[in-house]
Amino acid sequence: MQAAFARLCDTFPGCRERADSSEGLDVFMCGGGLRGYGCILQHCDRIQPYPIASVGTYAVTGGFFKQTAKMRKVNDEYDGKIYGMSKRRRQQFPAIAEVVEAFIKAV
Repeated sequence: MQAAFARLCDTFPGCRERADSSEGLDVFMCGGGLRGYGCILQHCDRIQPYPIASVGTYAVTGGFFKQTAKMRKVNDEYDGKIYGMSKRRRQQFPAIAEVVEAFIKAV
């Protein structure tokens, strides 16, 4: 993942500057597993209930996004229904958290 990000920065030099700045990068993620990460983030949002239960329009700060240990704990310990999280997605969540952690480390 680090090599892919390095190639991206070679192609778009402003990318590295922006990533290193206090503004950081805006990242848009999609796919079943990453959608599940968004559902857990939304479930943990300080605004409850979240008014629009759609991860397609949901955004968080980098600081909140990076709380993978907290998201893993919620997935493991919360017994109730989490919007958008099927039993299968919840079982896959540890692997998705690994992908997110690798992404965070690379970027």
